[in-house]
Amino acid sequence: LRANNGSRPTGAMWVAAVSLIFFLYASVEPARGDVKIFGRPEVFTSKRGHKIVSRVRRRSAQVWCGDRGGEWQDWLDRQRRKDERKEMLLSKRREKIRRQRQQRRQKNRELAESMGIDAWSDHRRQEIESKKQARERLRNANFDPGTPKIVIDLSYKQQRPGELYSLAKQVQCSYHTLLTSANPVGLILAPFSGEIVELLSSLGAERWGAEKVDGDVSTLFQSPPQTETAALAIDPADVVYLSPDADNVLTGVEDGKVYVVGGIVDKTVTPNMSVSRAASLGITSARLPIEEPIALNIDAVVKILVGYRENLTWEDAFARALPKRQQQKPQQQIVQQQHAKNVTSS
Repeated sequence: LRANNGSRPTGAMWVAAVSLIFFLYASVEPARGDVKIFGRPEVFTSKRGHKIVSRVRRRSAQVWCGDRGGEWQDWLDRQRRKDERKEMLLSKRREKIRRQRQQRRQKNRELAESMGIDAWSDHRRQEIESKKQARERLRNANFDPGTPKIVIDLSYKQQRPGELYSLAKQVQCSYHTLLTSANPVGLILAPFSGEIVELLSSLGAERWGAEKVDGDVSTLFQSPPQTETAALAIDPADVVYLSPDADNVLTGVEDGKVYVVGGIVDKTVTPNMSVSRAASLGITSARLPIEEPIALNIDAVVKILVGYRENLTWEDAFARALPKRQQQKPQQQIVQQQHAKNVTSS
């Protein structure tokens, strides 16, 4: 650059030249493979936890960046496909709920026509009353010192939005298992705070007979108790933290004991998470009677404990709680353990 009089360009001229080059550079529409965010992109999180990149920032900051721009465009395409898949799964879930609701209404209509209006009204009143009694029985079991209790530890942070919803559904299934159990078993949810509260509330958790504690699980073991209800004070010696990585083996479900189940929904199965949690709480950890640890859902663990509580063997409890694809290995290991125990005792 040279001025009109042939002298060297001044600083203002350099600034004007660079600004003009940058303006021309940014005004050209980049190719698909050359799109890249200029600087750090703005990433927002929606209510469902989806990551959304600001379109205004993306369009206003596009510049030519060579071959590396394709990496950002590929990420955007993958994110778009993930969002489309989530929306598709959500629409299928809504359709399934709507279809089940219609089936229940049709079944109730047919039952009302066959029984008559008066008999149907009495039947419905009995169903509602039985549900109230079941919730009250579960609520009383939380404060009975001779009744075993199950504590679901909700302090674990879920890495993906889908894992949080899966956790809420597993807690709901666990609650219904205890609600319909022949032998009463208490249920405590702790800590009942954070994002999980909104999901559980949408599933009807406000009407549940489970005891919901705002504080951490450790508040249940402190003396004096730090919970709102003093009757929830639990002796740490009566607590067993269930973990697939524990060395001790659970021999049974005893009266007055408290069994803590970690609220972990981790497809990668990070080892020793629950064992470390039990060590930090200062309580004993134990695993279900399986030699090789396997990852089980929260509701499956609750079903196994409830099944053994109903005078079932460990083998029958596993068979009733686990799907068929997971039943063969645990049952073989349990049979081998029982056979070895019989041989040593004889």
